[in-house]
Amino acid sequence: MKLKNIKLIAVSLVALGAAGGLASCSSGTSTTKIVVWAPSEEEAVIKEVVDKYNKTAEFKINYTFTAVSEADGGTTLGNDPQVKNAPALVAAADDHIFSLAQKKIVQKLPTAWKEFVTTENTEVAIKGASYNGEVYGFPISTDNGYFLYYNKEVIKESDKGTLEGILAACKAANKKFRMDLANGWYVNSIPQAQGITGTDSLSFAADQDGIAIYNIGWDTDISAKAFKAVSELINVTYKDTLIMGADDVMTGGFQDESVVAGVSGTWMQPALENAIGKDNLGACKLPTFSVDGTAHQMASFTGTKVYVINKYRPSEEQRMAADLGKLLTSKEAQLVRFRVRNSLPCNKAALEDEAYTANITLGGAALVEQNQFAAVQSQSAEGRYWDVGKAMGQAIYDGKLSETDAAGATHTVEEWKAFLTTQCNVLRKSGK
Repeated sequence: MKLKNIKLIAVSLVALGAAGGLASCSSGTSTTKIVVWAPSEEEAVIKEVVDKYNKTAEFKINYTFTAVSEADGGTTLGNDPQVKNAPALVAAADDHIFSLAQKKIVQKLPTAWKEFVTTENTEVAIKGASYNGEVYGFPISTDNGYFLYYNKEVIKESDKGTLEGILAACKAANKKFRMDLANGWYVNSIPQAQGITGTDSLSFAADQDGIAIYNIGWDTDISAKAFKAVSELINVTYKDTLIMGADDVMTGGFQDESVVAGVSGTWMQPALENAIGKDNLGACKLPTFSVDGTAHQMASFTGTKVYVINKYRPSEEQRMAADLGKLLTSKEAQLVRFRVRNSLPCNKAALEDEAYTANITLGGAALVEQNQFAAVQSQSAEGRYWDVGKAMGQAIYDGKLSETDAAGATHTVEEWKAFLTTQCNVLRKSGK
């Protein structure tokens, strides 16, 4: 790893003014200290990368680390960018970019850093770090997606390819399949499936008041049929076989062998291997499900984690944050992160490096397979979507379309379509 060869970028006074005070810390601000918010697992990566850099750098990077998840980091920053011990650099999920940019909380990157992001990274990562043609962050990884894990002793090769096959195998063995359907992040797998509405059927743009207004096509006839088919599959044909819950439900279920298949991401692999043994754990793309006898490949979201710069911090802190963001998302740093955290790189050179290609994990390979059928999260969904997505997923799981409805009831396609239109219309208008 040749971090010593990474040069801090000097930005001209013209660019400095255009960027609202963002310039390189090579201007002599080596005594500046910044606060960094990132998940606890990221601390070891930052320490290794920065320690090596500082051994040869003329101007040292000086930081304090605070453990904050990407979800909480973006939300907390959005609520109060001047909170006590406010960070200059924050790790956030890419769907926070829209809100943070609208509120003018995060700093858009000047040309030199923008070119680093757009030339070094994959298309998905660039989209994740961007809004309205501007780049607002440094892509960290592209492993914010999900796929199928399964116990190979129960779920066979002939079962794993279809939702019907997985549920049948689980029911026959008196086991459970876990998928957190009442969650907007997972429910899109049904309407955005291939041959239903597709991965481009959910998008948004800001109106004149900066509110996200959605273009959503999830209330078509075929979509209503898909919701009806999956709901009846889990409420009638394989009743009580699919369970919901957070990742700890899945981990605990694998440990006591009550759960033998589930949907989650790369971060779950170590825990599941510990639960049932490495040889027994399988992973692959999501299954298909059938509507009127036709199989449809389940979709997913794919996303990027990004480092963003808090525009409310002093200019000298923003400068150091920018240099640290670049350093932590370089090829060399992403390979460190892959080794330490199993995080999939989004730097194109890192993706081609043998340190990655020779060691790609089971979950990493499954995610790459599933990403062919994934919608880019930052271009599809932001804060307003999640409650609507949750309501749709809860309806699938409960078989209820209203508060007075009987749980597990069988509904017509027309009833499902009317329910979906009501939900979609919430997103099609501002809600003010």
